[in-house]
Amino acid sequence: GPGKNIFLIKKELKKKFGFEHIHLTNSATSAMEICALMLNLGKKDEVLMPSYNYNTTASSFVRTGCKIQYCDIYEKNLMPTFEQIKKNVNKNTKVIIIIHMQGLPIDYLDKLKNFCKNKKIILIEDAAPALGSYFKNKPIGSFGDFATFSFHETKNYNSGLGGLLVVNNKRFKKISDLVFDKGTDRTYV
Repeated sequence: GPGKNIFLIKKELKKKFGFEHIHLTNSATSAMEICALMLNLGKKDEVLMPSYNYNTTASSFVRTGCKIQYCDIYEKNLMPTFEQIKKNVNKNTKVIIIIHMQGLPIDYLDKLKNFCKNKKIILIEDAAPALGSYFKNKPIGSFGDFATFSFHETKNYNSGLGGLLVVNNKRFKKISDLVFDKGTDRTYV
């Protein structure tokens, strides 16, 4: 919950990476689950993600009842190509999740951001190990509507356990506060 150390960490993350609206969570999984809960997805809605990812990336959305659509990966970077992603998008695609594998950003991140914006698809950066990585001098986590990071002991910034949700889409700032605080409004704190 809110406290002196939490406020100091949030202030430092905002200062260092320019993230404006963030939530510190107990894990990257919790951050991804908050994303899934905010989006109000239905049974016909699809979430497109790379076939190679951490299991909770998918399970966070399975709980909502939506359909998970996997995209084949390219052996060079274990991520799909931009063309593969475009090929797998259909009228039911509501979310695309891209993973910054081993902290390395995909080389088409700006194109993917524009593609999602034009198609009105939510873009989520699963950036679990990528805090401190940059793409074209812009911090990873600032391209998608949302970004999730991990502070697990195996990551470059660690706290034993912990996570971070970055909310870049202004439309979701208030709802992210409510979901983060389990339906209560503690923004006055």
